[in-house]
Amino acid sequence: MNVPKQFTTMRGMGEARALVVRRDVSPTEARPLLERVAAIRWGELYHAYGPAVDVPGQLAAVIAGDDATRSEGWWNLGGNIHHQGTIFEATVPAVPILLSIARWQEHPDRVQALVLLREIGAAEGVVVWRYGPSDEIVTDEDEQERLYGVLRSELDGGAAELLEQWREEPETVQRSLLWLLTVLHDVRPQHEAFVAKLLPEDHRRAWDLVIEESAENEKDAEAVFALEDWVFAEAAG
Repeated sequence: MNVPKQFTTMRGMGEARALVVRRDVSPTEARPLLERVAAIRWGELYHAYGPAVDVPGQLAAVIAGDDATRSEGWWNLGGNIHHQGTIFEATVPAVPILLSIARWQEHPDRVQALVLLREIGAAEGVVVWRYGPSDEIVTDEDEQERLYGVLRSELDGGAAELLEQWREEPETVQRSLLWLLTVLHDVRPQHEAFVAKLLPEDHRRAWDLVIEESAENEKDAEAVFALEDWVFAEAAG
């Protein structure tokens, strides 16, 4: 299993961190993911800060790292490919990797992967940018539209596959899948039974507010916060 010895942190000004592999990582599960990551030409893709040369190391960190390594990896990965609600072309090939982590039964951060996928799914489009001749930011609208379609297809298909087995999942994963469904408009209608089974009655109003993006006052916001607290209560415990 070929795991990088280090990964870099864009937020840490490119500081190198040791990638410590956790003792119980499964080579059978990790190797195909690491190989998939290594096959992508990340340097030709951009994230929030520029060429995504740091993303493969960060993905390797969350795939195979110990607790401290994964924590650092998630923090930097999230800031690079999902920056203040914006996603980028480098986000698109990361989605299948995150979905694979979410499907990996023994991975300790399945919930973390689902949370990041939910935030990615909430974005309204993919940003493809480069610096122009005068250092201005130039975007490619055609490529943005194409990549957003690719991303939605990958996310919808991967989530639908996960939801097929929701009854066998631990409650933390079930609740995270429920939260992911709030941004999957095309997938959600096929899983009304899952929602009806899992979502408590006292959170139904907040569920509708999140889906409709219609929270307009303090009472609405409190209801949504309570829903989020319920979703992540077991994970936090």
